[in-house]
Amino acid sequence: LWLLRWYVFRMLLGAGMSKLGSRSSACWRDLSCTSTHYFTQPMPTPAAWVFHKLPASVHKVEVALTFFEQLVLPFGALVPIRAVQRFVALAEIFFQLMVISTGNYAWINWLAVVPAIALLDDGLLRHFVPSAMADAAAAAQSASRDGDGDDDGDGD
Repeated sequence: LWLLRWYVFRMLLGAGMSKLGSRSSACWRDLSCTSTHYFTQPMPTPAAWVFHKLPASVHKVEVALTFFEQLVLPFGALVPIRAVQRFVALAEIFFQLMVISTGNYAWINWLAVVPAIALLDDGLLRHFVPSAMADAAAAAQSASRDGDGDDDGDGD
């Protein structure tokens, strides 16, 4: 799990740093990139049209939130506090699903969603799987913790 958390940190921070580099577009510095983003991306969706029509002030907030997501949020992935990791995971998943909903970047945004799930703990993930599967996982975890002595898996 630690390597997945490290991956989330590096991936997000790298994306944010690329927006601040000397070769990055000036629109990142003046917070205007999303004013053109929605109609210049690959295969925009109907939601992209709606987002494109938002006022310039909303686009500035979107870019500021992008900087928060990519330059501040990654550090939370390394904090060993459950509430912080849950916030980071849910915020990152939300950000990526918003990008996915407004354009087609194929698999690239899913590469950010999947490892962010590693930041979530079993208590939260339990609510997203069928109860029978969650109960079976809890029983297996309990049995392995208790050391039932069944090393060969035959049930004896």
